[in-house]
Amino acid sequence: MKKIFCFLIVMIVFFGANAQEHLTFEGIPIDGTLDQFTKQLENKGYEILKMEDNAALLKGSFEGYNNCQVIAGIGENKDKVGLVVVLSSGYKKWSKVYKSYSSLKNEYIKRYGEPKETNENFGDPKIKKPADIVKKLHEGNDYSCTFSLEQGNILLSVMYSSDLDLHLMIAYNDKINGVEE
Repeated sequence: MKKIFCFLIVMIVFFGANAQEHLTFEGIPIDGTLDQFTKQLENKGYEILKMEDNAALLKGSFEGYNNCQVIAGIGENKDKVGLVVVLSSGYKKWSKVYKSYSSLKNEYIKRYGEPKETNENFGDPKIKKPADIVKKLHEGNDYSCTFSLEQGNILLSVMYSSDLDLHLMIAYNDKINGVEE
């Protein structure tokens, strides 16, 4: 009996130490084939718009934001999903996208702790006017924060798109299957 108990303890420790947890998106581990992962997203209400060999484009609601585009992609492990990127529908005004960014950032701070990295002033703390901020975004500058977890990273950012709208972008990069940063 003692040998069986010791064997079970060793097995639990062995498998526990070797079990690698994946980052999750909508409660789904970012792992498995693209088909498997997108089927799980479909079951959560996302609509598949396009499937390719290395990526899938879906549409749905995320964190209370409707009409988001979601891209699930194969990471460095060529057979498994490692990245998920969410792009919100467009905003015309900085004040509105900033309110959404701040709200989501505060929610993520509650869930994941303080961001590991923050880039919210373009290297110049004097930039405060909405027009100046949008100009910096249009020039390709970054307005973002990164949450670093044991399972991977989550990047929350505001981006300026070619359709002249501002968007929230949230990128999930799984540590095991994602891309090295």
